[in-house]
Amino acid sequence: MKYPLVEVFDSIQGEGAFAGAPCTFVRFAGCPLHCSFCDTDKQIHLRLSVESVVELCHRHIVVLTGGEPTLHEIGPLARALREDGHRVHLETNGYIQVPYLSYDWVTLSPKKERLPVSWSVDEIKWLVPMWSLEEIIERARQATTRVAVSYNYLQPINGKLTLNMLNVQRCIKMLEVADERGFRLRLSLQIHKIINAK
Repeated sequence: MKYPLVEVFDSIQGEGAFAGAPCTFVRFAGCPLHCSFCDTDKQIHLRLSVESVVELCHRHIVVLTGGEPTLHEIGPLARALREDGHRVHLETNGYIQVPYLSYDWVTLSPKKERLPVSWSVDEIKWLVPMWSLEEIIERARQATTRVAVSYNYLQPINGKLTLNMLNVQRCIKMLEVADERGFRLRLSLQIHKIINAK
């Protein structure tokens, strides 16, 4: 079996609870959704075996991302990476249900085209302005997280290489209102775009 990939590269995690951590990213090709704001290349540039992918992973944390990685049979890769001493993080839109316990950390970024079939994850990234505060609060209360602290992040929809400051300000206002209502949210800025990292 060979995985259809866009790229495998080392960088820092720019989003969520692990922002700033050095990681190897394995970007899978393809996605069942067609979001107009998507800034990710989803074309196949590589076809690699499990062994070849593991050889390219140099960092302790390996992030399986996309596109949408759950379109592919990623269980064998996750097991091989763990056996090689890596922590395996999964980034998904939740479109396809997978055994999330196979991963050390699961980030869900739900899209309105199709809500996720499972909410048992470690953190949720709500894209703004796709989601309103009312929708986030309602949906987040339906979710269960695998960690003691519920990580709900507001993430502005940004350009491919730059922040969208209007959307950043929208997030900040939503954070203030949510705090007044006793609902805890955090801001995820995509710091890799701020420091011009891949």
